[in-house]
Amino acid sequence: MADAWLIAVVAGLGWCLARASLCAVAATQEVVSSGRLTGLRMQCVVAGSAGLVLLGLSLRQGQGVLLPGSDAALAQISVAAAVMAVGALLNGGCYLGSIMYLGRGKTNFLFTLLGIALAARIDLAAHIGVAAHARLVQAPTAGVLWLAMGMYLACVVATVRAARATSAPDSASRLAHTVIAGILAGVLMHQMPGWGYNAALASLGRGGVAPVDTFSVLLACVLFVAAVGSCLVAGQWKPEAPTLRGSLRCLAGGFVLETAAHAIPGGSDGLLLWAMPGLGVYGFLAYGVILVILFPAWMVAARGLRS
Repeated sequence: MADAWLIAVVAGLGWCLARASLCAVAATQEVVSSGRLTGLRMQCVVAGSAGLVLLGLSLRQGQGVLLPGSDAALAQISVAAAVMAVGALLNGGCYLGSIMYLGRGKTNFLFTLLGIALAARIDLAAHIGVAAHARLVQAPTAGVLWLAMGMYLACVVATVRAARATSAPDSASRLAHTVIAGILAGVLMHQMPGWGYNAALASLGRGGVAPVDTFSVLLACVLFVAAVGSCLVAGQWKPEAPTLRGSLRCLAGGFVLETAAHAIPGGSDGLLLWAMPGLGVYGFLAYGVILVILFPAWMVAARGLRS
């Protein structure tokens, strides 16, 4: 019964993520190219919504509450996050962006998944001694958790109000899907801390070396099938055949993304949907570094196009 419930939660999450468009690469490009903050606001909404649910469920749990932590040094996390940003640019989308683009039929991103699996198999971070692991740490006091929930609520309300002011025709639908995605992510991360589809791909990549986590793989399949279904219903499914250049970029991008994720630990999806909602300091640091790298990269690209 619990497994069926989690499958339903992941299906709903995949459905909503395909519509929420939470790609950090696209969000920063949007700011640079048009001055719109819509994508960044949606990221605030999803992280805040996930935080409200995750911390609320943690408070309800009572004693022994555990929240996201990392055994990596902050300097290592910063460098790995910068590498992840480069991988996201090379790939043309972050972990969440890859879900959205695959849902819309951009088959080049199938090679992103292959790159992630290959990176897990090779595990370069471990070979050079910078592998890091997520761990659960003791949560702060209930008072601090309530204060954090209040801050997340204020963030969600403020960004929702700002997002509703946009004149984009699909803004209301996108906003609703973003809020629901945050709620579902909070539920999922309370039950399966730190889960992401890259964990399933990593399990497949290590197949033969370590046992395959069949339930995690099933959840990843459900996530992507739901994303495709969501785009089909929305009329956003426009399949594109893979190209040599695009597939090679995505293969390399997926490899770099996952290699960096082994040193943080966690991909950009885990940072946004678990570490930051769960008050993991490393999550705020890593995601901040990712954005700091993406913004000037797009500025340089825009300057090159104008010259």
